[in-house]
Amino acid sequence: MANRCFFLTVSFSPGLNPWILGQSTTEAILRSHLSRLSVTVGLGTELVDFTQDAHKVTTNLLKRDKNGSSQNETLEVDWVIGADGA
Repeated sequence: MANRCFFLTVSFSPGLNPWILGQSTTEAILRSHLSRLSVTVGLGTELVDFTQDAHKVTTNLLKRDKNGSSQNETLEVDWVIGADGA
């Protein structure tokens, strides 16, 4: 398992030409960047629970497709990042 860490740094000072982007534009930029790093974004996936030890995180996922079917999946990873587009 390869450790990867991604940082998005934005310098912002009031009055210095801030950019305001819609969510769809921001998402397209992030997806393009992640694609170049061979990272995929999983939509329709719920993190049901996880456990962690000194070496890995074991996740239990519920993946839903467009037809409403769902499938459980267990995945072992180095780390977990949670994000909500609220």
